[in-house]
Amino acid sequence: MSTIYGRLGVLLLFGVAFQLTLPPVECKQIIHQDLNRPSPPEHDILRIPNPCPADVTPCTCSFDGTSTPIKLSLQCFGLGQGDLKNVFGKFASMKTFTSLDVMMSSLGDLTQDTFNDVTFREMNFIDAGLKSDGGSFQDSKGTLTSIMIVDNSYDPLDWPLSDDFSAFTSLETLIVTGPYKGPTKPLNFPSITTLSLSAREMDTVDDKTFSLLSNVKTLSLKETKIDTLPANVFSALKKLEVLQVVHGALTTLNDHSLHVTADNIQTIDLYFNEIDKVNPKAFEVSKKDVNIDLKSNQITALKQPDLEPLVTGYGTVYVEGNPFNCDCDDDMVWVINTHIDAALEELDGAYDQCKFPADVDPVVLKKFYEYQCSTS
Repeated sequence: MSTIYGRLGVLLLFGVAFQLTLPPVECKQIIHQDLNRPSPPEHDILRIPNPCPADVTPCTCSFDGTSTPIKLSLQCFGLGQGDLKNVFGKFASMKTFTSLDVMMSSLGDLTQDTFNDVTFREMNFIDAGLKSDGGSFQDSKGTLTSIMIVDNSYDPLDWPLSDDFSAFTSLETLIVTGPYKGPTKPLNFPSITTLSLSAREMDTVDDKTFSLLSNVKTLSLKETKIDTLPANVFSALKKLEVLQVVHGALTTLNDHSLHVTADNIQTIDLYFNEIDKVNPKAFEVSKKDVNIDLKSNQITALKQPDLEPLVTGYGTVYVEGNPFNCDCDDDMVWVINTHIDAALEELDGAYDQCKFPADVDPVVLKKFYEYQCSTS
């Protein structure tokens, strides 16, 4: 067949379906059966028209037909409650977008029909006033790869997402940042690999909170009010590589609270919290070269029974920035040995944090403490 005539019923473009009428176009302009033949001149190649409607105020539709894959995006500012539904009523035949960005808006509670069956790969809500998704993301369960929700307000907000995302097969990244309370049920996002929660009003987790995150590799809890971790809270995360509970209110490490069974765990970050005592029984990690970062907490005592199991059992233990006393109430001879003995040098920051004079030989310093702190 040498030509394509008349009306091309439905053109599928990156999942975007719409009616298009074309003049006769020779097949050789579209399909090259001989792969060794040179491509036709650029002006002969079938052009894809911009599918964006002329007016989607107060949003802006952008289309890039030259990228791979093709990009069709929507950016919205200053929306009120119900406005999103009105916007997507204008997209009668367009059903897939690369991304949706909503900023500086007051969306409130979305409803299941907000997006008029339109699907997305990425959804970003920045200071969008989103209170709850209302099940509106479900149409994108086969396409959505990332969700980002950021709110810079101060008043506490309830958790903004629905309870069940188990049907989402492509979702990889979830980022929630703002004055959000934590989820009231286990996070049911089995496909995600990256979870970042900077939920400033989140004050508790239990052993079920993360139990359904079977594919997560990076779990980051930042700036939360969580002050203690229950036993086995992370033990179900079999693919975990990076665990962060940082810049928060964590004070107590309960027994088995850092029980990590993942074979590929690389680092456990606990820096910039309020931890005042190291509990070696909190750490039960299958991978023995994992690094443990305890920098900038409130640990005052340098006790060999607390720290040595971590130093000898795992990788590097970082303790810089803690307010150590560095006196005879601490095991200072052992601390100095960690600076001298290569077998103990995985304790990073303790010797330097005590601010010993740089020109004093550590061996001499060790003898000084042995004499000063002797009880005989």
